[in-house]
Amino acid sequence: MFILRFFNALACLLLIPLICSGNAFALTVTVDSGFRSQWLGPGMDYMEDESTGLTAQAVRQRDNWQTFDGHEVNFGFSDSVFWLRFSVDNRSGVDQQLLLDNQFPMIDSLVIYIQRSDGYQQQQRLGDAQPAYMRQMLHSHLLLPLSLPADTRADILIRVQSETGLQLPIVVWEQDAFLQQDHPFSIMQGVLYGLLIALVIYHLIIFLSVRELAFLHYSLFNLFLLGTFCGLQGVAAAYIWTESVTINDTLVLVSMAGAQTFSTLFMNGILGIPSARPRLGKLMYGIAGIACVLMLASLLAPHRWMAKPVLLLIVVHIGTHLCSDSPCAGWLSDCKIHSGGWSLRGVWFRRDYPRQYRCDRRYTGHARSGLCWNRIVESDGRLCPFVPDEYGSAVAAASPGRAAGNPAAIERRSGSSGTGAYKRVAGGQ
Repeated sequence: MFILRFFNALACLLLIPLICSGNAFALTVTVDSGFRSQWLGPGMDYMEDESTGLTAQAVRQRDNWQTFDGHEVNFGFSDSVFWLRFSVDNRSGVDQQLLLDNQFPMIDSLVIYIQRSDGYQQQQRLGDAQPAYMRQMLHSHLLLPLSLPADTRADILIRVQSETGLQLPIVVWEQDAFLQQDHPFSIMQGVLYGLLIALVIYHLIIFLSVRELAFLHYSLFNLFLLGTFCGLQGVAAAYIWTESVTINDTLVLVSMAGAQTFSTLFMNGILGIPSARPRLGKLMYGIAGIACVLMLASLLAPHRWMAKPVLLLIVVHIGTHLCSDSPCAGWLSDCKIHSGGWSLRGVWFRRDYPRQYRCDRRYTGHARSGLCWNRIVESDGRLCPFVPDEYGSAVAAASPGRAAGNPAAIERRSGSSGTGAYKRVAGGQ
């Protein structure tokens, strides 16, 4: 009888871990005296609910949890509901004030269930499906304060559902540590937004002065780029339209499509692609037209219908620039460096030829880069693109607006492919 009881007790001890495995949390955040933050990703449990009808109580009883092994929790676009779970264990010996930080603010619905070992329970709803002013903490991120007494454990269950992509970069912060890192980041955000606003205004003023469409395209490109950043980073939803639940999603898609439209038009105009590479020019205009249609459609169609086409067009747009057989193709060409520099500093002109011409800069780089950024602006504000001669040197095309009997051009002086000067050639000589 004693031996039978012994084996029964041993069997129970062996079966307890198997019985409770469905409720065991794979990821536990341990808070000690030096804790500052921990990124949640690898080791977190998740479960997909395709029916979207399970409750928190039903989910806790399920045993079909899976363990996430990537760096950042990301399920892409899905109509399913996803459940996440992890634990936070306070072993610091003192009460802790923590923050749960979801750094992707475009999640539609984020319901957090907190159950502490001392019996306290809490349920909080976050996401951009509700107005920002209803959040417990008004911030561009989705933040939830978590008070954890000493020697207390909190089991956290999260229900996630969204049409804008299920991306969940979640971080557990010690509250003071979050404030210390958030302040300099906010300053950098302000500097970025300020630079973009300055570029918009500066190039708009130049456009009104010289009436060259390239400046207007560049100004609008920066404006839509500003809207993209404000939407994706949650700044617009948190601080501009705090009572709206739909404007931010629309803003992001419209801004992304608008940025593609006017960046393509700007590149086509400033590089003279239609004249140098007609097929590529037509392709670029086609991309700009499709982006414009998507921009207008995003104002009316649901976000779930427009998100994938807009993102796909971005990939096509970038691939066209990188893979096309154009003077700007190639990772190591000088035009790539010029293009990157111009995208940051805008269009800049020097008055090297105040009488009849204004040249944007002296020609630098290889002769085959002559079509890239070296442009001549006539006194009436019209751009005159360079074309390569039979030796590959950069020669400015004769102005189409001048009389045929008085052509004018500027050619690069003979020499190496390094820095060269320009001289005016009268009478086409």
